[in-house]
Amino acid sequence: MSVENAAPAQLDLAVRDTGWHFMWIESACTRFGWGLSDEAAITRAITRALAKTLARFNAAELGMVRVSRYFGLRIAKVTVHTRQIQSSASLGLLDGLPVGQPA
Repeated sequence: MSVENAAPAQLDLAVRDTGWHFMWIESACTRFGWGLSDEAAITRAITRALAKTLARFNAAELGMVRVSRYFGLRIAKVTVHTRQIQSSASLGLLDGLPVGQPA
């Protein structure tokens, strides 16, 4: 699922209203992408950045997008910040527990 045009604070409030937790992880991934249009370059860069984020986390926030032109091509640079949305208030409590085992 994708959330567009929502400020992080608004998303955090919506998640917390449901009883879940929106966690800000300090890791980020910056990647480049190229294309014949701004949209193609940005899409390629976002796809590459999301592929490199840690598989352990289930959400990401697009932090920065810059597009430059070089010899008719568009080069996009994007930064994606890793996030986690879950019912537990702690990341550490879930590490290594089999599914169904109480914390």
